[in-house]
Amino acid sequence: MRSLPLLLLALSGTAFAAPSDGVAPQAHVMLAPDGSYDLMLQSTRGWDEAEITVSGDGSHDVGAVGVDEPFRLEGMTSVQGPLRVTVQAVTPDEHGMTWMFTVDPELVPMRAPVGSEPLDGRSRGGLFGIFKTRR
Repeated sequence: MRSLPLLLLALSGTAFAAPSDGVAPQAHVMLAPDGSYDLMLQSTRGWDEAEITVSGDGSHDVGAVGVDEPFRLEGMTSVQGPLRVTVQAVTPDEHGMTWMFTVDPELVPMRAPVGSEPLDGRSRGGLFGIFKTRR
């Protein structure tokens, strides 16, 4: 008899729960050695307003984003590895959604690799710049 009120409470809780597709936004992060990052998100659900937090950085308030519309966020972090991202959003049907996930960043060099272009700014001659052409 004691389990009947708990069962009714559990059933009523699921009946009034906000609908969720349960799918976190697709995310891609490019991270430079100085800690600057470029986060690209694309969600299967749009939102009217959101707050995005990236590990090692503060939270960022963002405006409305449509369904499947890409969104970009730039910032600085002290973390040099996988970044933890939290998105707290209010959907157009006025439900609150929270997604928490980890993104492995793509590391981007600060400058071009040594040897990728000549120091004097002139083009290299010959085969792959190894052999000089006669003029």
